[in-house]
Amino acid sequence: VTILGTQAQPYLILYFVFPDVSQQFLSQPMKYIKHVLAYAGEHSLLTVLRDSLGLITDLDVSTYITSAFNSLSVQFNLAGRGVNNLDLVMSVFFQYMATLQSKGVDLDLYTSIANVTRLAWDWQESSKPSDTVSSLAKDLILYPPGLLLTGGSLIEN
Repeated sequence: VTILGTQAQPYLILYFVFPDVSQQFLSQPMKYIKHVLAYAGEHSLLTVLRDSLGLITDLDVSTYITSAFNSLSVQFNLAGRGVNNLDLVMSVFFQYMATLQSKGVDLDLYTSIANVTRLAWDWQESSKPSDTVSSLAKDLILYPPGLLLTGGSLIEN
């Protein structure tokens, strides 16, 4: 089935490359960053840009992690007003980032993310044996033997 929209969806993507954080796999810093940017609650980046300013219709945050580098992309699906105000969308984003940086890591939130991650790990469906072997083989070079099963999944530190 192919569905074609009747209108084009304009968007803005901000892409950032970070130094390798693979040695911090126990603390999973990219999960925290992704969560605080994708959060959709009161005073969040999404609600300010969408509900207060009418600049976007949605946003999506993606991370890509390798042993060489980490990247983060933030895609803003632009509303009509946002198309004509790209500088404002970016200004609000960078101001939000500056506010997050000045406040530092919210340890209660970080603990909550770790707990949710643990629940998802504990209750995940079993994967096919071939998928498990493939994943473990890839992870052998990333994590110590005692943490091979959980290394890239749980926030432990």
